[in-house]
Amino acid sequence: MQKGLLLLLLFAFLSGCQSNQTFSTYEEALEFGLTEEGITKNEIVDEFKLNEEKFIIYVVPNAEGDAIRIANISLENNDYIWKPAGSKVSLVIRNSNPTETLSVEGEIESISGKNFIVNLGTYKDKNEIIKNEDGEVVNPKFDENRKIYYQIKEY
Repeated sequence: MQKGLLLLLLFAFLSGCQSNQTFSTYEEALEFGLTEEGITKNEIVDEFKLNEEKFIIYVVPNAEGDAIRIANISLENNDYIWKPAGSKVSLVIRNSNPTETLSVEGEIESISGKNFIVNLGTYKDKNEIIKNEDGEVVNPKFDENRKIYYQIKEY
C-alpha cells in the first residue's frame, strides 16, 4: 500500500456512547445525529433497513481525510434514538482513488441489542472479489463516488 493514501484511524468496536435523548420522529433523531457529528445530509452515503434496524452510513471530513462511520436509529417505546455504532467506527480514506483495497471487519450492537458484523473498505474495481477476515466472499454495497464498500449483516 502506498504510504499516506489510506489511513485506518480508528476501528474500535466497543459499546459506544448512547444518547439518552429521544425524539418523536425519525427525522428529528437523524437531524440530532448529524448535528452531533457536525455534518449535513450531503455526507450521508446510505440509509437502509436491515431486520427492523435502520442504519446510516455517513462521511465525516477531517484533517486526515473522510472518516466513514455508521449509526443506528431505533424506535423504542414510541421514541426514536440515534446511536453511533461502536466507539465511532471510522475508516479514514485520504485518497478517493486508492491503489489497493483496504478492508476492516468488526462487530457492533444495535440499540435494541442485536449483534451485527460490519465490513468496510475501499476498492479499485467493484468487480474484484472482496473477502472478509475468514476468507468468505462479501457482497457489499458500493459508493462509486468515494470508492468505498460496506456491508452490515446480523449474526
